[in-house]
Amino acid sequence: MKKLLPCGSGRPFAAALGRDPACAGLPLRPDCRARGACRRGALRRGGCFFRDNVVLVLVVTRFIVPESEALSFAGRAERAVAAMSTRPGFRFARVGQAADDPARWVLVSEWDGVGAWRRALSNYDVRVEAVPLLALAEDEPGAYELMHSLDGSAAT
Repeated sequence: MKKLLPCGSGRPFAAALGRDPACAGLPLRPDCRARGACRRGALRRGGCFFRDNVVLVLVVTRFIVPESEALSFAGRAERAVAAMSTRPGFRFARVGQAADDPARWVLVSEWDGVGAWRRALSNYDVRVEAVPLLALAEDEPGAYELMHSLDGSAAT
């Protein structure tokens, strides 16, 4: 899932510079103002914007938890998710236990990019609650760029 985020000067240029009203409120690259690019149609070709992609990141963390520790693990996972949910860029998190092997657990979360996830892990509250839990995770890659998504409510 990628989004085009207009960025640049941050100034609405159509009103300020008397240019095409279709451009109103959209920020420009700094060099666009000087050239009058909006009048020449660069906006319609995407030439007036920086293309900053926000790549959603799916973080999958797997655990092997002895059955005797399952109850305490579930409580710690719930507190870790609560701490992570307060951070910018957090979208959702789910904790699950394998139906076929009760010792296998997973924590799945989605973030507005790997940077948001890493910044969340540096927060004090998250370090107190989540990092000790994540230290128990299996040693494997866990951050994945989200390539496709379909919500159950959107499916027909």
